[in-house]
Order: sequence, then structure tokens, then C-alpha cells
Amino acid sequence: MVEIGIAQLLAETTAVTDLLGTRIYPVTLPVDALVLPALTYQVVGGSPEYAFDGSVVGIKRIQMDCWSNRYLDGKNAQLAIMQALIPFTGVLPNAYIVLSISQGAELDDFESDSRIYRYMVEFLVEFSF
Repeated sequence: MVEIGIAQLLAETTAVTDLLGTRIYPVTLPVDALVLPALTYQVVGGSPEYAFDGSVVGIKRIQMDCWSNRYLDGKNAQLAIMQALIPFTGVLPNAYIVLSISQGAELDDFESDSRIYRYMVEFLVEFSF
């Protein structure tokens, strides 16, 4: 799964871990996630495409949400993630091959019940394996 490889790549990127540590989670924040900022990621769209040689080329739309108690903490994490992913091409830690990554939608939000900021950014990832 390319999204797991992307998360592993971010977990190995110093600019990201300096801000998030190991707080990178699939789909949702753990109930006991008291330390922020943190990142969640999930697949929100995409489709595989098969090449004539039998290889698989796919596109996935991956949503990443940076969560923080303070505005600038979340924005800085979002920027570090964008800077790590958008220029990346090559082999991910789980052996998926990224052909291109481009940015999709972006949204700043505030969860009034929990008083937590959320910064969403989507990435379109073209990959093969």
C-alpha cells in the first residue's frame, strides 16, 4: 500500500520528525493522543491502471491532516510535509515506486468542540509496484 510507504517516508524525514516526532497515524488520532502536533493520513480516492507488460500503475489521492493546539505548529507541520512529498520520486521504504506526487486540495479548519486546529492537504500519488 503506497500510503503506508508515504507515511514511512515522512517518519524518516528529519524536517517532519522534528515537528511531529513519531505521531503519524492512519485514519484517525488515537483516543489518548494528548501530544500535538500530529498527523493522520487516509486514502480518499484513486484507481489502479494496468500496463500492457502486466505491471501495475496506480493513482491514489491521499489526504493528510495536521492536528495542533496552536495555529503555527500545524501550519509548519503541513509545510514540512508538502516540502518532503511534492518533489519526491523514487522508491519508498516499502518498495513502492513513486512516479510523481502533486498537491490537490488544501484546507485550514478549527474543531470548536476539541479546540484543535486541523490543516488538510491532499496529494495525488502516481505509483507502480
